[in-house]
Amino acid sequence: MDMPNFGAIPVAPNASLVTGTVQWPAQPGDDEDKPWKPAVTLLVHKARDIGDLANFCADEVGGVISVTLRGRDVKLPRPGTEIRLRVEFRGDEYGGNYYANAEDIEFIDDDD
Repeated sequence: MDMPNFGAIPVAPNASLVTGTVQWPAQPGDDEDKPWKPAVTLLVHKARDIGDLANFCADEVGGVISVTLRGRDVKLPRPGTEIRLRVEFRGDEYGGNYYANAEDIEFIDDDD
C-alpha cells in the first residue's frame, strides 16, 4: 500500500540580524540551466534574535554562510566589508538557503 504524499514541510518562521564580514561575492556557477542569483559568502560574527522568531543563524556564529540577495539593482559588497542585514532561512526538510533583501544591507565601520 502506498503512503500518501503530504508534501514538504516548510521551516518555521525565522529571522536573524546578522553581522559579519563578506568573504567573497558568490560567482555564477557552471550550470547554465540555472539562472545566477546574487549572493555573498559571509563570516558570521553575531546573530541577534528578532522578536519571537526562531534564530537559525545563532549556531552559525564563527562559521561561513552563503546568503542569496533579493531586490532590484543588487550591488554586491566587496570582500572584507563588514555588513549587517536581516537574514531568513527558506526551505523544508529537504534543504534550503539563507536569503536577505539587498536594500537592507547596512555597512559597519570599525567604531560600531
